[in-house]
Amino acid sequence: MNAANSILSFCRYLGLGALIAIGVLSEVPGGLRPHIFAVSQLEHFVAYFAAALLLALGFWNRRKLLLLSSALPIYAAVLEITQMFIPGRSSEFIDFFASSGGACAGILSAWLLYSACRLTVVRKAFLSRVSPRAPRHGKVLTKVPSSQ
Repeated sequence: MNAANSILSFCRYLGLGALIAIGVLSEVPGGLRPHIFAVSQLEHFVAYFAAALLLALGFWNRRKLLLLSSALPIYAAVLEITQMFIPGRSSEFIDFFASSGGACAGILSAWLLYSACRLTVVRKAFLSRVSPRAPRHGKVLTKVPSSQ
């Protein structure tokens, strides 16, 4: 297993772990859930952003990204609906929108990061093909005859 595959596997497992953590923290009673930010919608956005970013980087494929972009909002909706039946918890549309927005922003960030890395790799590949003796700036270098 090379380094690239191990990084992708790491992102996959960390992203799946983030989804499990989101599910567990969404289903505990209200008094037991820890709060990191003062605004709960920011917590939703950051949690889904991180999970979506990791999953998108780990499962990079156009079909999988489309599946991920529809599955994460559905997952957020299911968790919001189940919160209606948990004591001390409430279900709100704004929480769902914050979660879905975080998921979309995470996937978009992964796409931008992937595109930037791809451009860098293409640029390095192009520059490595240019021979070191090739003239720069279109000037042709010729040997100057010596005057005798």
